Order: sequence, then structure tokens, then C-alpha cells
Amino acid sequence: MKCKISHFALIALSATGTAFPGQADTITAQSFVEELASKVNVSGGTRAGLMLGAPGGPKSLGVLHFQLPQPSDSKLCVEITSSDGRYEAQLTADLSGLRPGPHSLKFASKHAEYPADAGDASIAAIARLSSDCGRPEADAYLPVSWAPIEDTNLLTIYVNSGRSKTQIVLPLKSGGVRSFSCKPLKASRRIAFDTICQVVLSPDAETNDMFIRRKRGFDELARILLPVRR
Repeated sequence: MKCKISHFALIALSATGTAFPGQADTITAQSFVEELASKVNVSGGTRAGLMLGAPGGPKSLGVLHFQLPQPSDSKLCVEITSSDGRYEAQLTADLSGLRPGPHSLKFASKHAEYPADAGDASIAAIARLSSDCGRPEADAYLPVSWAPIEDTNLLTIYVNSGRSKTQIVLPLKSGGVRSFSCKPLKASRRIAFDTICQVVLSPDAETNDMFIRRKRGFDELARILLPVRR
């Protein structure tokens, strides 16, 4: 059965920067569905992964880490996908009652060892904050990580660019912007996403107004909003 994830745009984003003392709290996903297909012929959404830290995938599937900047009554709606499109998963978690700071989100995958068999495929996750995970709109996106979080100033973003020239545009409090050029993903099969972007966050970054800019030839495509909570 095909795992439907169209409501959760996929982009993988990683980050690094400020260290967080103390031990992370652990929560368990309220719901979790996954699929590992033998062959995939369709691509995913434009946003494919938003993650903290430098590029790098998990050794196994079963836990994600995130930094909660402030108390929230929202749901955390997460999508996980592989660049070759074979693996897809959705999970949700309730953030109400959680203190600000580092947290770990556990989920029970039947394909926990898939990363070892994924070849050169990248595995990315993207998490959005919403009152209802059934809604396609995101209140904001929350970067996640495969490893315990040490800092939050580097984002790794995975995009399904459709072979367009892609940049991440980050507005600044001063009124200016910083643009980060993206590169094609080095993988033999790039069906779900094909582009990787690295964004270095500065203290004056307005991450709530960040967006993806794509250009095909001389034509600029519609911008894709990527408001990030940090």
C-alpha cells in the first residue's frame, strides 16, 4: 500500500551552532506508518528535508532529535523519505507539556536497518508544527536531526528542484538578504529529491521568512515558503 505523504512537504534540513547542556527528554510517536517499495516512478513534493547539522544520514531508523525553542501545544508532523523514493514514513507527536530544550522522538520501524541497504540514497526528514497533521499547511517547520543536537547554526535542506537552479533565500533583520546556492545531490537515483542546500544561520537571520527560490532558464518559478522555528 502506497504511503500517502502529499500533505507533508519534504525537504531535509540540517543545522549546527550553539551547544545545549542537559539531557534530552524522550517522547514516543503517537502514530507511525511506513512503506518500503521495490520500485518508485513518481517524484515527491518540493520540500523534502529540513535537518540540523551537516549532511549525513542515520545508521538506523528509530529516533529523531529536535530542539523545542518554546512551549507549544502543536503537533509535530514528520515525514521521512529516501532520495530514491523507495522509503516513506509519516509520524506524529504531541508537543503539549514539553519544556523548551532538546528532545528525542522514538518510533518503531520495521525497516530500522534500511539505511545500511540504501546504497548512495540519502534519507531525509522534515517536521512541521500544526494543530492538525491532516492539514497541508504548516504553522512553521522545526529542524530535526538524526544525531543528538549539539548546535543549531547550520541547516541542511533537501529539495526536489525538478532540475531547476535553486537557492535558499534568508532575510535579515537589517532588511537585507543572504542567498545560499544549492547543489545537485550525488546519488544514482534522485526521484523523491535531487538537490542539497546548506544554510549558515547568523544572529540576525529572520528564519520565519526563509524561502526557496527556483529558476528554470530565464524564468523564475513560484517561491516556496520555508518558515523555520528556532
